[in-house]
Amino acid sequence: MDTGSVGIRERESAPWGFWSTLGFSGLALIVAFVAQIVVVLGFAAVVYLRHHTADFHSLGSNGLLLTIATLVSTPLVMSLSVLFIQLRNTLTVRDYLCLCCPQRGQWFRWCLGVLVLGVCSDALSVLLGKPIVPDFMVEAYRTATFTPALWLAVIVAAPLGEEFVFRGFLFRGLERSRVGATGAVFISALGWALLHIQYDVYGMGTIFVAGLLLGLARLKTRSLYVPIIMHATWSLIATIEAAIYVKMVPG
Repeated sequence: MDTGSVGIRERESAPWGFWSTLGFSGLALIVAFVAQIVVVLGFAAVVYLRHHTADFHSLGSNGLLLTIATLVSTPLVMSLSVLFIQLRNTLTVRDYLCLCCPQRGQWFRWCLGVLVLGVCSDALSVLLGKPIVPDFMVEAYRTATFTPALWLAVIVAAPLGEEFVFRGFLFRGLERSRVGATGAVFISALGWALLHIQYDVYGMGTIFVAGLLLGLARLKTRSLYVPIIMHATWSLIATIEAAIYVKMVPG
């Protein structure tokens, strides 16, 4: 076998390298963040014109603003991920992001894992005297104005956009780099946790553990669809808990 030819074929089908992957992932997130800032400023301007006041602190947990910002930034981050893959021009978008159906039964097993993690997380929160539903989520649900749109943003849009970046584009490049599969699982989970700065340290720690499970699922199933569904399931549980809390404890 010609080892030189094998090496050439491997390079031709390889994703972006370690630093390029980190750089492009960071760029996609920065663009999404800037888009969200524009949405916040526009939202604050509308609030000020209508009420002649705008409390930027309360806007940070405003459910309607969260919904709009998520629905605006998600298409951007997904489109940029696809663009960066096409710039590399070594793999199709489908192959790069592992957009393939997993084996039968894997959906159920990994989603069951999310449910078990959710139960354990809630139990630990109770034992530590932490609220099961974070204050941020409670306030966001109360101020959502149109809750179906919030459910769409939190349960559909956010899982799609975040998984495209963290368990999709970022994971693929890191897995083939010197950090390997272990580094890909850890770094993608860490980056995903740090993205959720609206939560306290305990909340971000919980998200990090959930990210490890999502990364492991992505690694074992070789399918991005599985962590997307797991993420959506995790968000669905959190949103249902917030809805129940708001109904039982009116603001």
